[in-house]
Amino acid sequence: MKIKAIIFVTLSTLGCFASDNWADDLLQKARTSISEKDLNSARTYCQQILERDKDNFSAYFQLGLIAYSDNEYYESLEHYTNCLRTINDRYSPASAYHNMGTILHEIGNINEAYFAFEQAIKNSPNITGSYKHLAEIDLMRSEWQKGWEKFEHEWEKNWNEKKAILQRKDLSDCTILIRDGDGFGDTFNWIRYAKLLKKKNAKIIVHTRPSLMRMLQMCPYIDECIPWNKEVPECTMSIALIQLNEIFADDVDSIPNDVPYLHVDETNVKYWQKTLPKNRFNIGICWECRTYKDATSGKSHTKHRAIPLEKLYKLSTVDNVQLINLQKNGGLSQINELPSNHGLYVFNNIDKNGAFTDSSAIMKNLDLVLTIDTATAHLAGALGVPVWVILPYNADWRWFLDRDDSPWYPTMRLFRQPEPGDWDSVITTVKQELEKIIRKK
Repeated sequence: MKIKAIIFVTLSTLGCFASDNWADDLLQKARTSISEKDLNSARTYCQQILERDKDNFSAYFQLGLIAYSDNEYYESLEHYTNCLRTINDRYSPASAYHNMGTILHEIGNINEAYFAFEQAIKNSPNITGSYKHLAEIDLMRSEWQKGWEKFEHEWEKNWNEKKAILQRKDLSDCTILIRDGDGFGDTFNWIRYAKLLKKKNAKIIVHTRPSLMRMLQMCPYIDECIPWNKEVPECTMSIALIQLNEIFADDVDSIPNDVPYLHVDETNVKYWQKTLPKNRFNIGICWECRTYKDATSGKSHTKHRAIPLEKLYKLSTVDNVQLINLQKNGGLSQINELPSNHGLYVFNNIDKNGAFTDSSAIMKNLDLVLTIDTATAHLAGALGVPVWVILPYNADWRWFLDRDDSPWYPTMRLFRQPEPGDWDSVITTVKQELEKIIRKK
């Protein structure tokens, strides 16, 4: 379970405190309650402060955090608006602007979010995370160079020196240690750049999570894989996978997308070929990403990247379609909520020899992979298999804006929510497109 990736700024980050002892005492009680995940008590303490001091910046700020953790985004925005209203010489508005930007970014109001992050930086140039959010919005708008320049604010100070080396035509004198991504999908997406570094004759070492060792060891352009729990040798440089985007593409249209660049054990492919249903249009489905944990409330959620299985299951009514389960961990319990004769093809105990080792072999035998935005989408794209990705209204920057294709993966199609929470329209469109394909077969 991953701690929620969206960065929120707390008052302590910027040294803001309540001005009176009674308010300070109540505020401390609120913070203690938040740390204990007792948000109702924290909310009560903040409201008590506002009953006596309607212009208390700190109380509004904490209420903004609490409302956000309860997914009450518009209420949270109202609290941060009140923070800005109560600003005086004692407080910087940067934290309130940053958190407003985070919420606006998450609900898809990217123009307003961009303005909020700019204001946060204007008031506090070193505020954590604002440059990253601006970078993601620039990239979402396909403003490639502009986005990566902003990302550089989050990277090491000697990045320009490393960049100059990586841009050389020949790297035969270099051993490059690549640190894999925050998630499986990040690694599957950006490991493509290791292949391009290898073409420059560099020695490539990938420092990765132990469960991915087997998959990455099948890549001929990787010389060595070292698990996270082992020490790494001295290298010319260490670099994060995400940083290589700036080296190997000048704009969105020049993203290198030759697939496949991930590979599968052919013996395993043949094994699963014998196991899968015959004479059917086999579709592998994945309906939920891994859960994220909100740091304030302790609640787990999927950041909108989940669709109820019952909605995907409607596709089983399309003539000759067989749905194959590719879902892992969270979300599997939904299978029990389907009719007893659901017909969903379910495998038990797969991927025991390494993350996605069996899943990837299964994908190579499918007619289509249909998935939400998760590692499954990136793996299918990297394997070069046909894949349709269903996206929430506020999709990740890597899917850009208003596109139904992906510059990362030539075998991918994108299906987007027209409005937040509207999966029914997406499934209707997917079903129509699927029926067209089936009719042609």
